[in-house]
Amino acid sequence: PPVAQGFQIFRSRLETHLAPPMPAFASVAQARSAPRATHRYVNDFDASNFAGRRAGKRVFFDPLLGLIGLGAYKGMFEPPNRRRIFLLRHAEAAYVREDGGIASNIRSAPLTELGRQQARKQAAVLASVPFDRAICSGLPRTLETATLILAGRELPKLETLPALEEINGDSRSQIGKDPAAWLRNLANPWAGAGEPGARFLGGEKFEDFTARVAPAFDALIAAKNWTHLLLVLHGAVNRTILNHILGLPWQRRATIEQDNCCINIIDVDEGEDGAPERFLLRAVNLTGYNLNKSDIVLTTMEQAAVRVSEVLRGG
Repeated sequence: PPVAQGFQIFRSRLETHLAPPMPAFASVAQARSAPRATHRYVNDFDASNFAGRRAGKRVFFDPLLGLIGLGAYKGMFEPPNRRRIFLLRHAEAAYVREDGGIASNIRSAPLTELGRQQARKQAAVLASVPFDRAICSGLPRTLETATLILAGRELPKLETLPALEEINGDSRSQIGKDPAAWLRNLANPWAGAGEPGARFLGGEKFEDFTARVAPAFDALIAAKNWTHLLLVLHGAVNRTILNHILGLPWQRRATIEQDNCCINIIDVDEGEDGAPERFLLRAVNLTGYNLNKSDIVLTTMEQAAVRVSEVLRGG
């Protein structure tokens, strides 16, 4: 056919043009060290896609684009210096005791048996990830979750970072004043988070909380001693980090949900000055123990409100 004939003619002329002094370089590095005149047919394209052969030797050579020369493509695209963060929320915690009472100290609440199962299943999802640094807030529920995620690994050693502890609430004393209003606030404490001076359940101010979490996260990004970082933290902490990298304020109508033991995957690209140039959000709120969320209808805070409501009713 005419098209095939035209291609054969083009190929014949091209081979004739290229036939003279085409050196056989074993690598791009060897080509760069050769005299400039021999660079005529070598470029930086990957060997697996554009490798040619001459005299039985493997060369880095693109027969069409190689005519322009090595220098024309040098530096056109360099893969970014990219690192990855696996940001987890702790697994289900025992905020309500087995006897039905509310835990006297939420900060020290351990995982439930279901929470331990969640952590083990998420550990299987992350089994192939070569973590080189692992950090939790230090509160028992993150410590236990992270320990289960890292089970069977000698390294990395688990670190704690108190600046990334959960936001502090202090409204239990207000239950008796208006239990229904308190439970509504418990079910959705983020609704007014963007208001000036807003507090989490009557406790820590959201603006103070952000001022605590964001710099601690930025310091971790600035550290150069990791490529795969495991962070096991808390629902509000994770939301603050995600808002921080996305440049989002706390919002009334839209909330980034963080189910128990969920996984968020964040890639960090560094600029030439070593500072973060771009964040890539690869996954949000991934639950390997229930991928399609079929049994997850209520948010974690709504679940807490239901359990506390049952306790208050004596149910």
